[in-house]
Parts: sequence; C-alpha cells; structure tokens
Amino acid sequence: MVSMYKRIEKKGLCPRDLSNQVGIYNRSLGATTPDKSVANIEFTLLATFMCGIQTITAVQREFSKNPNSKTTHLFFFQFSSRLSKLEPFKTYIKFRDEWYRLVSVDNMNEQNRVLVFSVTVRGDTDEKESEA
Repeated sequence: MVSMYKRIEKKGLCPRDLSNQVGIYNRSLGATTPDKSVANIEFTLLATFMCGIQTITAVQREFSKNPNSKTTHLFFFQFSSRLSKLEPFKTYIKFRDEWYRLVSVDNMNEQNRVLVFSVTVRGDTDEKESEA
C-alpha cells in the first residue's frame, strides 16, 4: 500500500508522526423552514487531535463537491475510544480549511494502539452539499 502505512504497521506511531492538528466535527441537518426546501447543515466541533496524514489518491478538484467512496487520504491517530466510535459519513475532519468525510475507522491489527481513518476529500460544505 503506502510506505508510511507499512512502517506504522511494524513500529507504531512516533510523536513526530503526529504533526498535524485537525478538528473532528459531527454533521447534522437542521430543520427546514417554510421558505427553504433544503435543510441547513450544522457542524459541531467534537474535539481537536494531532494526527499523521498520508495522501493515497490524487484529488481532482473539479469533482470534489460530489461525494464518492474513493479513499483519498489516510489519517493516523493514537488510539482513543472516542475516536473509534465515530460514525462514518456523519463525521468530518477539517484540516487547513479543507473538509474530509470519514469513510471508515480501522483499529490497526486490533491492538488498540493506532486508528486509521480512511477519508475522502469533500470540498465545499454549503447548502447544496446537503442534496448529495
């Protein structure tokens, strides 16, 4: 797969691997109003964490608004029971003004040491996104 992933499988995470601060958000749809046919999207910050990031697929920006299940990045976290219980497709990660949709959470080798988030670049998170 990728070199960072293989190294982490063998040796685990080092403090220097956790060099990126990200925000973990829960997405919910607010109630619609009579004058709007689309619900409002609301993001709630759950916490901020340090992680390692590995890009595994090139991102085509012109299509990034459309959801897809193709994993574009891997995010590596120290194990946390809070992180291991996050719901895919309802959880978003914000890193440097980019939004990523959580596709899956993997407890690497079931050792409760490293969590690997498979994510896809989401693109804009405006009102039209709720139609996706």
